[in-house]
Amino acid sequence: MSDLTAKDLRAVIEVVYALNDDHGEVEMPSHVLGQLGALVGCESTSYSHIERATKRVLSVASEPADADLRRMPGFHTIVGQHPGFVAYGSGRVAPDIPVALTDLADLPTLRRLTLYVNYYQPYGINDQLVRLVQRGPRQSTVLAFNRARRGFSPRDRAVVNLVTAHVAQAVKHRQRLASLTASVRSVGRYSEQVERAVTRLSALTARERQVAEHMVGGLADREIARCLGISPRTVHKHVEAIYRKLGLGNRASLVALIAGRGYGV
Repeated sequence: MSDLTAKDLRAVIEVVYALNDDHGEVEMPSHVLGQLGALVGCESTSYSHIERATKRVLSVASEPADADLRRMPGFHTIVGQHPGFVAYGSGRVAPDIPVALTDLADLPTLRRLTLYVNYYQPYGINDQLVRLVQRGPRQSTVLAFNRARRGFSPRDRAVVNLVTAHVAQAVKHRQRLASLTASVRSVGRYSEQVERAVTRLSALTARERQVAEHMVGGLADREIARCLGISPRTVHKHVEAIYRKLGLGNRASLVALIAGRGYGV
């Protein structure tokens, strides 16, 4: 923190505000990545989800957009040789420490890496500072700051550390909000589906109505078959017809339609 100025702190706050004020559904908006890159002094910035077991990059948000190297043939096969990923995975570097390529390998060593020579250098990336944002059991989220010149100062690292802590909290909030939004939409679609099914109840035959009543009562197909003196196969056919005619997909929907809303069959 001693390396940060009041101007740096204000810039970090602006990034956090931008991330919290953006109400889009993208986990990491490109304009926020742009602000992060400008804050650290980098030509490009990326936010990636990485599968821990395979080191496969699952998704990338990047600014500018062409900084997403996954589009280059063969990238996914060699990204696991990234010195930062290796260092974090082996425990050589603590999760809360930002680490640069040039911290982990000298230039001759980097030039022996296909990742560096064939992918990073052609895009003008001569150094990269990476920082874990979240580390889950199956995948991790990483911020990467790409720079044409080599080396990152203590101030750069302090800024990245400070902003990452706030980004992690903001991302969790956005993930919860996205989950709630998806749930609300799902409930809305489910409600509309049930409402539409109400108008189709009259299309059921007398036998289908009997089967539906027993389904709502919690009986399994074999139990319904015994009650009605028919085979389980016949019950199954009636169930399929009920779902098809009402436009429903499962027993829960049928229960919501008939029992939950007080409609008779």
